[in-house]
Amino acid sequence: MTFDPNRFGSFSASADTCGNATRSKSIYPEPARSAGNTSAGHIIPSYVKSDQAALVGFVRQYMSFLKPTSLNRMIKAIEKPPNKLFGRLYSEILNIEDGSYICLSNDLFAKGKSQGQVESAIKCQMAPSRLQEGFPYFTNPLRLCEKRGGEYIGPPPLERIVNRGQVILTFEYDPDRNEREFLEQQIRWSIAGTGRQCRLDILYDALCGFRDFRHVEVVWSGNKSCHIHVLVDSRHLARSRFSDDIEVPPGAYPEVPDGVVLRSGLMACWSPVEQIIRRRLEIEIPPDPRLKEPDRYRRTPWGIRIATDHRDDPTKNILEAPAGTRIPQIVTYSRGRAYPKSGDEWLLPPRTFFEEVRRPRSVRSHRTSTAETLDPTAKEDLIAAINRLCESLFGAPETARLERPRHSAAPFRISSERQRTRPSVSQPGHPFSRTVGSPAFMAGTVLRRHNGLAQSLG
Repeated sequence: MTFDPNRFGSFSASADTCGNATRSKSIYPEPARSAGNTSAGHIIPSYVKSDQAALVGFVRQYMSFLKPTSLNRMIKAIEKPPNKLFGRLYSEILNIEDGSYICLSNDLFAKGKSQGQVESAIKCQMAPSRLQEGFPYFTNPLRLCEKRGGEYIGPPPLERIVNRGQVILTFEYDPDRNEREFLEQQIRWSIAGTGRQCRLDILYDALCGFRDFRHVEVVWSGNKSCHIHVLVDSRHLARSRFSDDIEVPPGAYPEVPDGVVLRSGLMACWSPVEQIIRRRLEIEIPPDPRLKEPDRYRRTPWGIRIATDHRDDPTKNILEAPAGTRIPQIVTYSRGRAYPKSGDEWLLPPRTFFEEVRRPRSVRSHRTSTAETLDPTAKEDLIAAINRLCESLFGAPETARLERPRHSAAPFRISSERQRTRPSVSQPGHPFSRTVGSPAFMAGTVLRRHNGLAQSLG
């Protein structure tokens, strides 16, 4: 397959449109028995292998703002594409025997994050080398949804987090200014200096001080940031479900149950790892806190990002590529180990999971606020669409005056020519003028309701 940066869309096959694919030999991955034996070999995405020249041309055309050393680093990553992390995850993409899957997706708003897209890809006999191209997002392992009446049903993803022996902790630092300069800095993390070590080598050495650390891989998001994926061995948290001899931390701890307890503990373990990354890479901006959620979508190595229109907001597309352009999520660094050779500490200490359960609910690691549940770009696009809809339905916004009626216990009243169709609210005792029924106000209301639904579905 030839890489065409101007081809729109990505894989969205339906299981019902694949003809008689199920009559062919299935490519269901073999279920993993241990985190030390999960590699599917070195999978090279087919589009990277088939047309490296076009990819190099893409980088030269749209990333010419980089310094020559950084530009060459991206080109070398294409010429010798690292992809070890996906090989280690591959066997758990759809594990029917143990009832779990990794949610690969090309849709941030896919209902319930079910296994539907993964099952469709496998039913269509999609080769391992094509999976990454089709699905730019992935999650940690989830419990399978039930299919009833053609619909996938089940608890929300936050209740379906399952321990399949390895966990991905992901970190992203998203600047609000000097985006191109910070992208340059992130690429240079993988370029060795005079000491023959790059910044990411220093981070790798620091993470090797932890017994359960296995791999670190850095994936360019296709825009202004990178996703730092840290693979951690989690078998010691549920020893009985894995057959190998498993090293465990000192102390007697019960096994960590799947679901909310596992999820809360992983979120609590995320912050200490982030501090290590921040120190070793000398990062001055805060991380995206949403990625501490193990069921949150993160960028797939070598996935394909579809560019948005950069004319309205350049930060959405710092490459200034035409809307619809296919952008490869290039892996700039990948290094790991099969088993620990040193270190006494743990990235996932069992005590943290049980301490998190005992903490008061108000101070636990919890889901991010409603305003943060959507990807910023998706949220802005949604608000803009609702604004246009509201303007077409209701016209220009109207100003209404809210005031407390005299000699009345009622908290407020609305003074407006169209008060019956433009309701609003105010805090008691605080008269003020406010635009009500405006597109922005209504869009905010709809967005809050949308996020409430998004939280229930994940």
